[in-house]
Amino acid sequence: MKTVKCRFQQIAPEGNVTWDDDNAPTKYIPAYYIDQETMKCASPAGWVGGDQVKVDLTFNGYDYTDNSFIFSFYNIYGSFPKSGPSDAVDKYIQIRGKGFRKESKILCVLNDTEVAPLSVKFETIKCPMVLETWLSN
Repeated sequence: MKTVKCRFQQIAPEGNVTWDDDNAPTKYIPAYYIDQETMKCASPAGWVGGDQVKVDLTFNGYDYTDNSFIFSFYNIYGSFPKSGPSDAVDKYIQIRGKGFRKESKILCVLNDTEVAPLSVKFETIKCPMVLETWLSN
């Protein structure tokens, strides 16, 4: 019996798949059936924030799907400040990391209140401190 697998190949900044195994090895992860229409693969470790990979699926270990998709990795290093002030007007929380993308669907969640970020850059996300969030607790 062949194992169903996902193949992760790094994409170079120019948009080409990287084939140099010394710099960006291709990674193979077992895939699992969720239901009749869904497969699940855990994303492998080893890439840093900002890396993009092409993901393909195989059912026989040799032939891979043509309808691959692109997956972007990101890392979160930390946030500042660690707690909110009593007057949260015009204040924000800065999330530091790498690999954040403006086109990603990013939401800031503070005490179960979802708000859109003030800005998204490759290495930072700024989330507004919502005054109602801090006062309700």
